[in-house]
Amino acid sequence: MAAPPPPPMWQPQQAGIDQILQLLTEYRQPGANQQQMYQRLQQCAAVPDFNNYLAFILTTGEGAAEEVRQTAGLLLKNNLKSGWHTASGANRVFIQNVLLRSLGHPSRFLRHTVGTCVSMIARAAGPTGWPEMYPALASAVALETAAADPSLLDGGLDAVYKVCEELNGRLDVPVAGMPEGSPAGMLLPKLLELVSGASGAAPGEVAARRAGLGAINLMVPSWPQSHAHLMDAYLRGLFALALDTDSGVRKEVCSGIVSLLYRAPEKLAPNMREVIAYMIERTSDGDEDVALESCEFWAAFCEADLERDTVEVLREFTPKLIPMLLTNMKYAEDDEEVIAAEEDEANAGREDRDQDVRPSFKGQRDRGDSATGGSSGGVEGDEDEYYDAGEDDDDDAQWNLRKSSANGLDVMSNVFGDELLGMILPIVEQRFRESDWRLRESAILAVGAVSEGCDAGLAPFLPQLIEFLVPSLEDPRPMLRATACWTLSRFARATAQLAFSHRPGEAPPPTAAQGRAFVEKILGGLLMRVGDKNKHVQAAACGALATLVGECREDIAPWLPPAAST
Repeated sequence: MAAPPPPPMWQPQQAGIDQILQLLTEYRQPGANQQQMYQRLQQCAAVPDFNNYLAFILTTGEGAAEEVRQTAGLLLKNNLKSGWHTASGANRVFIQNVLLRSLGHPSRFLRHTVGTCVSMIARAAGPTGWPEMYPALASAVALETAAADPSLLDGGLDAVYKVCEELNGRLDVPVAGMPEGSPAGMLLPKLLELVSGASGAAPGEVAARRAGLGAINLMVPSWPQSHAHLMDAYLRGLFALALDTDSGVRKEVCSGIVSLLYRAPEKLAPNMREVIAYMIERTSDGDEDVALESCEFWAAFCEADLERDTVEVLREFTPKLIPMLLTNMKYAEDDEEVIAAEEDEANAGREDRDQDVRPSFKGQRDRGDSATGGSSGGVEGDEDEYYDAGEDDDDDAQWNLRKSSANGLDVMSNVFGDELLGMILPIVEQRFRESDWRLRESAILAVGAVSEGCDAGLAPFLPQLIEFLVPSLEDPRPMLRATACWTLSRFARATAQLAFSHRPGEAPPPTAAQGRAFVEKILGGLLMRVGDKNKHVQAAACGALATLVGECREDIAPWLPPAAST
């Protein structure tokens, strides 16, 4: 008996198209009643084939305004994110087919919206839930597509990158019936060929190199073992593009080198001296995005599983690298964090807004365990990670070159220890005397960053540091006060060891009197900052105070009554 014919493909009704186009057009009007529009959209969303109409308008709605079609795509994206699993099989097939056919749409805005929708389905379905997607993407990013259909290449690369982002690069999962074994096995050869073949200066070729390399970088952490031999080609590609004239390509080269340090450091080891020299050069790149990406290398290098001989290669570069990191640790003139803190300072008497008192949640960086944030001094999460504010993706707490440099210095100090002080202290001492508060703040941050890795070498300077840091809590600049709070917290353990016995029942150390005086001085300074007029400083002081209390344990009891009243 012959198999029954497949069900007919879904077809839209013109009345439905017109109705939804009218709704989307009204939705985009500046004076539209947003609450009413939202209710009408919710009513439409209850219709089983509403997403089909949105997909049709996005991909096939020629004649409608491009902005309206893009709005349809963005609504579709949101619906796919939450409702893909409840859609019928026929509706899923229709949406998947029209999206894949529109990867090369002539409009860049629309094909990129298509790529976003494709990635949302990939996220909902998982790496193995839409196997037909990968051959379509592989064909779109093939080298021959670059000349034959630049729009398809652009749309394909956009979709591949977004799919990799949504799946966290986990395209190494085996897919039944796929000759290459996994989606990564199918896509990596095409992308590597494209990146090496698109070597011209035309805008399309530059964009292809940038996007292709970016997509590969996302797959590096889970590079399939079945295609391990391609990693050599990837490394050659990185080296070939190291001096590319496009800053976006150089940024991706730096990102790829950092990813390789975590995934396959042995690939870089034979050329590590040249790699380090290149990354130092890029850390001072005129493009801040390139400099930031390359600066991630220093912490990654110290955390990577490298042979000791390879680690020692970095030592000869530290006299040049350390001053560079210290230079990068100075706040920029237009730093958003500084602007926000100064604005709070100027509006200290203003009643708090909702966003000023909203709860915060600990965030984390995507790569490694390093710190990520800003000025709250570790009030959330590990108090040792000042560069990780604990802010969750706030615009004013973005990872930047300053924080990456401080994190790199911190991690390097745990590898090279006190020998770095000979390069750090002369610069720090000079900056302590500067009239520019940004230089003084960067010196305070640097001392805190190396406080654990260089603890033995800094121990003789602890009295002088405390005598400098406690008065810094009164500085007119809020971000300097906040950093001083954090740096004092980094010395909480050393101060407690000076003041109190290490174990219950033991005699106090000979330095007890001096140490208790330091505890009292630090505690008094922090308690004043807990009541600071600036919320940034308050948060930093609370985090530092919690750290001090934790290190002193029950020995802090005599000072608790005034602390509690504060």
